[in-house]
Amino acid sequence: MIICEHIFNRLDPKNPSYSHTEWDFYAWIPAKSDLPDHRLTLRKNMKTGEYEVYRYFNDTKVVKVVLKTQSFEEAIRFADEQRRRFHGHWEPSQVCQHKPPVKAVYCPVWDQIPNGES
Repeated sequence: MIICEHIFNRLDPKNPSYSHTEWDFYAWIPAKSDLPDHRLTLRKNMKTGEYEVYRYFNDTKVVKVVLKTQSFEEAIRFADEQRRRFHGHWEPSQVCQHKPPVKAVYCPVWDQIPNGES
């Protein structure tokens, strides 16, 4: 999948400390894994500018941030590694380049270019 970092720039009206957009890398983990069942999600902390990868534990509803970084690429790599850990081989995510062929479906940068030309 191709992910555009610019989709994380809009504030969440219910919690303006974070981006409105969150990206789930997986929604559950297989039984008998070394961690309780959880969802792994990427968001942006709007106060620090850091990307955060967090686990949301489904049973307890506890949120645990497992990575904070200024680097969007590092956050994506970390989340991909976690997805492979629990779900096996998976096509690695790509950072949007804002033009085909490496353009996210909802790339706001591309949408602002007249006639889609770069």
